[in-house]
Amino acid sequence: PTGCAVKAGTTYEYLAEGKWKFSKDVDEVSADGTEDGKGKLVGVLFDPDEYELGQPFDLGASGEWTPDADGQLFVRCQEPWKDINDENAGTISLKVKLKGKGTPLVNPRGR
Repeated sequence: PTGCAVKAGTTYEYLAEGKWKFSKDVDEVSADGTEDGKGKLVGVLFDPDEYELGQPFDLGASGEWTPDADGQLFVRCQEPWKDINDENAGTISLKVKLKGKGTPLVNPRGR
């Protein structure tokens, strides 16, 4: 869990920094993952009232996102659940904020 509760129709900005590795056979990747989407940062909303997860959605290393439902934001590395194992390593740090509020998120890669 990210500890981030979001509201439907509200636009958020996010920035994910760091690298992770999802297999011993691949190099570390950023939250953008590989060209085919493996290792990409994905999110899912948890509805605490219904106690269910929504559908996963792509995030990547930076951008804007407007949820279509209220909920708690959970994130993970895009990888089939059966492949998550001891070969996974690394850390991604995620910042989320309301669009247009506070200090802008600065992506060192200029994206």
